[in-house]
Amino acid sequence: MTLIVTSVIGLLVATNTNADNNIVWTDPWPKTGQQKGTIAVKGTITLDPGWHVNTSIGIEIWPADGGVQQFHNISVHDWYSGRDIGDLTSGKNYNVTARVTVVKMGTYQTLVSVTKQARAK
Repeated sequence: MTLIVTSVIGLLVATNTNADNNIVWTDPWPKTGQQKGTIAVKGTITLDPGWHVNTSIGIEIWPADGGVQQFHNISVHDWYSGRDIGDLTSGKNYNVTARVTVVKMGTYQTLVSVTKQARAK
C-alpha cells in the first residue's frame, strides 16, 4: 500500500513543474525599420506540449534615454514574419520588449523577452 501512495505523490509532483515556455528575438531583431520612424520586430515562441498562445504579442517600446513608454499589439503571424512598429522619433534609440500570454487547461503564464535596443529609422 505504501508503494502505491508514494507513486501517486510522485506523479502529482511531476505534473506540477513549471513549463519551459519562452519568447525570444530572432537575431538581429529588433532592428531599424524600413520606414521613417519605425523599428522592426521579429521573434519566435517556444511552447511545451499542451500550451497555446492566448493573446496577440505585446510590444513595449520606450526611449533608451528615458521617456514615455508605448504599447503596440501585433499578431502572432506578424511576430514570426516580422513587422515594423511606428510613431517613433527617427534616429532615436529605443528599448524594446515583447510579451505574450499562453494558456494550458486554464493555467495562464506571461512570457517576457529580454529587453533589447534598436534605432528608429
